[in-house]
Amino acid sequence: MPQINWSELPVFECKSTDLIGPWLTVAETIHDATRVRIKSEGSWLALGAFLQPCGPDGYTGLKVQSDQLVLPDCPLAALIGKIGGSSAELTGSVTQQPGPVASWVPAAAPAAAAIAPAAPAPAPLPAAPSSPAVLSSVEGKAFAIGSLCILTIPSGVIGPIFAGFNCFLRPVRVEKLKVSISIATPTQ
Repeated sequence: MPQINWSELPVFECKSTDLIGPWLTVAETIHDATRVRIKSEGSWLALGAFLQPCGPDGYTGLKVQSDQLVLPDCPLAALIGKIGGSSAELTGSVTQQPGPVASWVPAAAPAAAAIAPAAPAPAPLPAAPSSPAVLSSVEGKAFAIGSLCILTIPSGVIGPIFAGFNCFLRPVRVEKLKVSISIATPTQ
């Protein structure tokens, strides 16, 4: 059985701040890792004064509509994360491309129409795929962290580790957040 040797990354901490963006960068870059272990603690307010502060596992037992959550199968305001992608992407998923774009030709001014013939309409764009595009790996896809998370990382994944909160409503008032990350490569 392979032994796993964990290497600690610098601990991320923040206190008394309002998070207005979707993600916090909790580790600049990981690479050559086969596993990531994330431990977290802290408290935050996801819905202002409407609820008491929660911790990394979110508001367990509180039912909300799934369209209000980044991860529908994870509690409201639970700590979530992603590896790679952008700090501005909400869910990290690639969505279906839009359908064909309607041709748009600006209306010519009456005087211009008398001087020059109308330009032909541009050819329509090809139809979009009928199913959503899918990322080829875990890069950029959101996952639940909670108070403890261990992930197997596919070979070749490189990128920052982001943490956020499982809700779209912002700001989230972070009273205290501490995230400890370890990466591992099995040895024989």
